[in-house]
Amino acid sequence: MARCGFCKTESIPVAAVDAAHAWADLERLGWVVYEAVPGAELRALCKACGEKNADIMAAVARAKKGRRRK
Repeated sequence: MARCGFCKTESIPVAAVDAAHAWADLERLGWVVYEAVPGAELRALCKACGEKNADIMAAVARAKKGRRRK
């Protein structure tokens, strides 16, 4: 079972042999890994928080692209 790093929601119990197999099942359910900065501790994000994070990161990339000098 995993816990979301943002909203603290717990995943459903997953029957697996080891952590790698369990994580593969969670990824199929929409869970993602989040790393705030390179080298930081990895966090699991539920599907809803992962989608919000992807939207935020896309907005940041668009803003950086829009501020470039021509």
